[in-house]
Amino acid sequence: MVPPNPAAANSRRAFRLRVAGDLSVAPALHRRSPAAVAELGLGHTTCSCMAIPNRIKIKRVPDHYTKTIGRYADGQFMAMITATLPMPIPKDWEHQKRWYSVLHTFTKEGRHKKTEAWFAGTTSEGEEAVGIRARKKRDEMVASLAGHVFCDVEIELFSVQVDGFTFGLVDASKPEENYESVHLLPNDFAFFEPWNGEFDT
Repeated sequence: MVPPNPAAANSRRAFRLRVAGDLSVAPALHRRSPAAVAELGLGHTTCSCMAIPNRIKIKRVPDHYTKTIGRYADGQFMAMITATLPMPIPKDWEHQKRWYSVLHTFTKEGRHKKTEAWFAGTTSEGEEAVGIRARKKRDEMVASLAGHVFCDVEIELFSVQVDGFTFGLVDASKPEENYESVHLLPNDFAFFEPWNGEFDT
């Protein structure tokens, strides 16, 4: 496996490795704030900046990262596979990149109830093998939810700590740049107005 470009080592978002389609690694390329867009000459730098909603809609996309989200008898849920990586990226990153099967559960109104994070292994063990373990555990987590159905969810912001990393849905806005966004961590999916459930990976 080829290590990340050293020039991008100061950004977890710049480090993206995928395995078997539905493994999610914290990191899309640099999220373009209005200031960054201006630097690239890609358009205007202002936004209407609606207030962030009390609940954020997340679309279920079959055969994609959010394919295992929905509702169950006691509320809503999100199940996914993700990875964490310390910053700056260490030389032994294959041993530091930790993969998890994660299950977040919420009330019917979208309030966070519980997060279960199961450590599946590190990249040094082989992402294919780790991916197989992670998917199996994720599917077991979903199967444990009575009456679960896959669909869009609407949830409140929340955060928990897992092995020193933040897992959750957090406000990543930059008021000084007139920029509003909510990020799902550690996947680093970004949600923007009009808050219709679509997200940037």
